[in-house]
Amino acid sequence: MLGIHKKKQNFLKPFNSAILISKLGNIVGSYSKNYLYKDELERFSCRSNFFVKKINGIKCGFLICYDSCFPKLFEQYKSRGVKILFLSYHNTNSSKSRNSLDDLMKAQLRTRAADYGMYISGSNSSSRYSRIPSSVASPDGKLVSLERHKPSVLIYDYPDRNLGWTYNNSKDPTG
Repeated sequence: MLGIHKKKQNFLKPFNSAILISKLGNIVGSYSKNYLYKDELERFSCRSNFFVKKINGIKCGFLICYDSCFPKLFEQYKSRGVKILFLSYHNTNSSKSRNSLDDLMKAQLRTRAADYGMYISGSNSSSRYSRIPSSVASPDGKLVSLERHKPSVLIYDYPDRNLGWTYNNSKDPTG
């Protein structure tokens, strides 16, 4: 098994977490990675959790890297009314060159955004070799990305007033 979830543990290892800090420098809350990948099992603990916080009146959620492979996490965030999901990656310093994972990660961002009707901000390092540059996917499947391996900041206006085709898959049209 490559990933692990809800394994009974004593949490002796640290969590891989995303921390939300207020503009005053206070910790507002945190999200800890739900699923661990391969050698992460040796370094981290995992737990089942969700973190939703309104930021400027918009419900936001958080995931980390390998969590993006599990649609049920996105489904849970959608059911909680999340409009923007912050997805943190850190897959740098890979000794492997470009491969199908590069394309899969972009496709996954687009598909998850469209399937769950949310914006996804995927942040990543600009170090070599990163599988995906920092990107924003919108509910119509558009993907806006930074240039790979070049330090920069991505600015995206939310919500996109010019969304293309979107759909609602939460209702089965066949009844």
